[in-house]
Amino acid sequence: MKIGLSLSGGAAKGLMHLGVIKQLELGGIRIDMISGCSIGALIGAMYALNPDADNISGRITKFLENTGEPIIPINYVINEEQEERRSVFNKIADSVKMSIYYGISLAKLSYLTSEGLRDSISQLVPDVDFSECKIPFSCAATDITDYTEYYFTEGSILDAVVASCSLPGLYPPFEYKGKALVDGGWAAPNHIDQLREMGAGFVIASNIQQEYNQGEVTNGLDVVLRSNTSSRKALSDLQLKYADILIQPDTCNIHWWDFGAATDCMDLGEKQTAALIPEIRKKIRRARIKIFFSGSF
Repeated sequence: MKIGLSLSGGAAKGLMHLGVIKQLELGGIRIDMISGCSIGALIGAMYALNPDADNISGRITKFLENTGEPIIPINYVINEEQEERRSVFNKIADSVKMSIYYGISLAKLSYLTSEGLRDSISQLVPDVDFSECKIPFSCAATDITDYTEYYFTEGSILDAVVASCSLPGLYPPFEYKGKALVDGGWAAPNHIDQLREMGAGFVIASNIQQEYNQGEVTNGLDVVLRSNTSSRKALSDLQLKYADILIQPDTCNIHWWDFGAATDCMDLGEKQTAALIPEIRKKIRRARIKIFFSGSF
């Protein structure tokens, strides 16, 4: 029986996948195939090419320490403690900055270029073919030409990860075979069905716990954002129903753009996965026994 690992998106929060993979390795749980989107695609590609959690964690940590520019160039969220310390002039400056961002995003195709995204990702993922993977890998993107999910399983891994990480509004759609592809998390936040199609008999889903604004709705933008969150949550919950194991630590205190919290994210992934190892082993044993007696092994 083959074991598949699904890695969701989540930007900085998705670095918790590194902790998940490390503990699965330590627990002797071998991953036979992997599928991901956005940051999950980046980590999944790195692991598929070189299945060594410590090596990947070290490379990503070094990249984050040495990169000259922030991964996400605008701080979208300010916590309450920071809010109290900020002067009225800083608040005005932030409002202007956000207005410029949204204005550019509405007037142009994107705020940043795909070349910059590709340059960053290429420091971690080589431009090699899927056939180079030591573990079968697939990478999800969202096709906004026909409103469907799209899975890369061949061709350039770098192209696939760039497409999967193309956050709408921030980066332009990735043009590929007549398709316009953006971040995979919009149509395929989790990949249980895809892994089943790849041959997985048991699927572990590593998913980012989303944070939901419980405050008062004060304007039309709040309504739009909450409506979008509602639909994405419903899709994610529906896909996760078919996972055999769900690993979903509480990352709500970490903002999605805060790559400075990488160590905290990894630790959260490690702690919850370590606690679940006995349950994962038990469920894998039961699944194997069921397959044996069904005669479908």
